[in-house]
Amino acid sequence: MINIERIKQGARQSAEQVLADQEAVRVANHERWVREDLLSQARNAAFEQQKPRLQEQARQKHQARFQPLQGILNQLAEPLQAIRDEYFPCSPVFVVDHYEDPYQLGQERYYENSFFRALMVLDRTTIPDKTQRCLGVYAMAEEPKRRKFIKFGPYLDTRYYVGIGFHYTNPEDYWGRKFLQLATGVGEDMENVTPESDLFDIIQGGRISFASHYGTAPSLSHIKYDIGEPIQFRQEPGTFAAIEARFTDVLKLRELEVLRVTRG
Repeated sequence: MINIERIKQGARQSAEQVLADQEAVRVANHERWVREDLLSQARNAAFEQQKPRLQEQARQKHQARFQPLQGILNQLAEPLQAIRDEYFPCSPVFVVDHYEDPYQLGQERYYENSFFRALMVLDRTTIPDKTQRCLGVYAMAEEPKRRKFIKFGPYLDTRYYVGIGFHYTNPEDYWGRKFLQLATGVGEDMENVTPESDLFDIIQGGRISFASHYGTAPSLSHIKYDIGEPIQFRQEPGTFAAIEARFTDVLKLRELEVLRVTRG
């Protein structure tokens, strides 16, 4: 004979056991989440304590890489200022720093990492909301092949070049909007417009990764009109003669001549 009460009691016990098991799982999960949250807070607190030291280390390493480039540009600033005074009188000469990191995950090959410090002049007389031009003088460096800018340099076999060319910036795209906003906000000559956040990341675990964002500084791949091949830089008179000749070519450019005539 079927015992209805026993069946009901068994069902209650089964339901109570299910609820008890669910509660035990919930409590265990909550305890685990609490432990993990405490560990995460401890790691974050330790990282935040280390971060100022790591940021200063990154700045020093960045400056060490870019110091030779600044030495090159120091010798090119005066000629570029003369070009600015002639053709772009409303614009300051501003400084842009950038890392190029062409390696992509999954590729069998990777290429020389490069970086540059550029003196740039923005043509502010173009029609608003249209493509604007930047004339740039780029002191460039190439380091030996490796995946990322994590190891610190510069290396002894780093190669240095000087290039001159035009960037065309479209205000409608992300790069154009942000870069133009920074460039038009420059207050005086030789102001650096590249945010540190676009140059390096400080990652949990104490790793410093260069070339991390590419958010604002113009890439060399965006140079639409380069005036000749880059000149390999050496501390000798022949190099400076070649650079001077390149500036002469810039002055003869039809685009710049049109600018000068229309301003007359």
